[in-house]
Amino acid sequence: MELTETTIPNLLAGIDKTIAPGVGFCMLIGTTRQGTRLLQEDPEEPLPLAEMIRITNSRLVRIWWSLNPPSEPMDLLFCCHRRNDTEDSTPPPSEIRFAPRV
Repeated sequence: MELTETTIPNLLAGIDKTIAPGVGFCMLIGTTRQGTRLLQEDPEEPLPLAEMIRITNSRLVRIWWSLNPPSEPMDLLFCCHRRNDTEDSTPPPSEIRFAPRV
C-alpha cells in the first residue's frame, strides 16, 4: 500500500483498496521497526506493547511511518472480532469504529 500523504483518511482509503468490502475492523495497530522483525521471526508470539502503535489519528500515522525506514516492510495489524470462532479467548466485538465499512 502506498500513501501519498501520511494522514488517517489516506491510510483508510488505502485499506479500503486492499481489504474486501464487508470486512470490518475495530482497531488499527502499527508496529515499530523492531515489532516488524519480531513478527517475522515468530508470527504466533504476541508483540510487546512497546512495539505497537494504536493508530487513531493522522499524527499517529506519521509517528508509525517515521519509525519504519522506506526500504523495509511495515506491518499494520487489524483488530477484528472473529464471529465464527468458538475459542474462549475470542474477544467480544468492540464499539470502536474508525472507518465505516460496507
